[in-house]
Amino acid sequence: NPRKVKRFINLFKLQALIANRRGLLDDGTILFKYMAKWVIISTRWPAVGESAISDPDFLQRLIQAHTLKGELPAIPDPEEREYVSRERLATLLTDSRIKQLHVDDELLGLVKDLPSEMAEMQPYLYLTRITSSNSRSSGT
Repeated sequence: NPRKVKRFINLFKLQALIANRRGLLDDGTILFKYMAKWVIISTRWPAVGESAISDPDFLQRLIQAHTLKGELPAIPDPEEREYVSRERLATLLTDSRIKQLHVDDELLGLVKDLPSEMAEMQPYLYLTRITSSNSRSSGT
């Protein structure tokens, strides 16, 4: 969709401009490869961006739920498989956002390519927060 591509380009350029002016590119705090993936995630799946901003553990729990879902069929012992499903996975799926998103392989492929430490993700979340609030307030 050309409109979505244009939106991605504009948002990426805006975040790159802000990161550059704040020195986040020069000092290596922000890397273009992660910024591009995060812009895709936050525009295509806005609930992920909002959840990651408000809940520091959200991305790790989402990855964990996706991983457990993928591992279940490979567990040979039915009792152990039931335990993992009932106890570990079901606990993660009490969060309706995770329940909805953990089955999206395309999303999780992008999320798994992001930095795993939340401290490393904070600058990307910050850029998302300030650019999404600017776009909402300006009506775009």
